[in-house]
Amino acid sequence: MRERYWSVFNQMKFNFFYFDKYKTIRDKQVMIMKSFLLVMACGGVASLPFWDNMPITWPIMLVIVQSVGAIQDYLPFTKEADGLAYFVPELGALMVDVAYGWDMINYTNEQAIAEKIREIETRYVILHDKYLHGLTLKTNSKCNKYADLEQKKFFAFYEKETTERMSII
Repeated sequence: MRERYWSVFNQMKFNFFYFDKYKTIRDKQVMIMKSFLLVMACGGVASLPFWDNMPITWPIMLVIVQSVGAIQDYLPFTKEADGLAYFVPELGALMVDVAYGWDMINYTNEQAIAEKIREIETRYVILHDKYLHGLTLKTNSKCNKYADLEQKKFFAFYEKETTERMSII
């Protein structure tokens, strides 16, 4: 059962790093879109004196800005950014419990470990359904690479820290 808990710990940590990177990417996309809208809107207002020279350009700019502004809340990456903004912090809180459970694993019997695994997996599914239900998060190779690297770094540090703690005792 300890090996299974370790596996769950590893998978959850990978998921945390993956979704954290995914959130960062989506947040950047939302920021770029909002910056584009800002520049286009300001450009349209600032160019009022030149409207006589290019009469069709400015109405087209304003239509684009208004259209994108109207649908921005319905764009997939905006919905994903919103869901991930709530999901990632709560997943981080779950990870604190998972790490604590691993630290206490030697003082826990097999039945309690099995119950803890069930609780962790249930909480994860509830969180995922609560914030990411209905979103089509595409697999992202950048997120996979990032999560893999960060997971390896985390567990290398975690193992070193645990070994040092045990040698002090």
